[in-house]
Amino acid sequence: MKDGMFLMNVNSEEQNMKSQLKPLLFTLLIGTVAVFGSLLTACDCNTEPVGQAPGTLETDPENQILFSSITVNEAQPEQLTIYNNGQLDTTVTKIEIKNDTDGVFKVTKAPSLPFTLKAGKENGVKITVQFLTEKPGEYRGLLKIYSPDAINVGQDGAINVTLRHEQLTPDPTFECGDKLDFGAVDKGKSKTLECKIRNRGNAELIITDAKFNVEKGNKESFTITGPAYPIKIPADNTTLVGIKIKFEPKQ
Repeated sequence: MKDGMFLMNVNSEEQNMKSQLKPLLFTLLIGTVAVFGSLLTACDCNTEPVGQAPGTLETDPENQILFSSITVNEAQPEQLTIYNNGQLDTTVTKIEIKNDTDGVFKVTKAPSLPFTLKAGKENGVKITVQFLTEKPGEYRGLLKIYSPDAINVGQDGAINVTLRHEQLTPDPTFECGDKLDFGAVDKGKSKTLECKIRNRGNAELIITDAKFNVEKGNKESFTITGPAYPIKIPADNTTLVGIKIKFEPKQ
């Protein structure tokens, strides 16, 4: 009986120990989970501000610089603004010109690299690209702007700006035919006719003066009465501008 009671006491003590261990194990388990949860929280290493868009590189003019000078051996500079249209800062690490087989394009002014762009066009930076050639013609090149963190760069890590030169010239056409016939006008009187002009070229036509080729009469008898100089006609092959010419016999 004593042995049996002893065994029962032993079993009872073991059960008591087990029952005491359960809360302890439970407490340790809870503590471990809490520590593990804390570690998970501590390892959340995303430092970007929540809800802010990554940096985006943009340029003004947008994606292209057009050079229109047709004077050879005369440098033509054009400015380009690079700015960050996102919300987070973005870095520019490299600027270079590619695909310029004739070597006519050159970056002549730019900030020291690398530089950081804050968000907003007002925080943009200006660079200057120059065009210079020894012979007339049409030329193409590519300006590449590299950034490791801008969201809109290509696979090579850059955005591209096309560099283009083409000869721009106006090409006026006259809607009044080859001649303006004023007919007979008495001395002391005048007659006004209108000649309409359109521009089918690829550059604005600017008229600053006019000379008359007169078959009959005196050149001083002809004057342009409107519009006032300079007369500007856009290169759209659509706009018609009427030039009013008055004939008033001087003799």
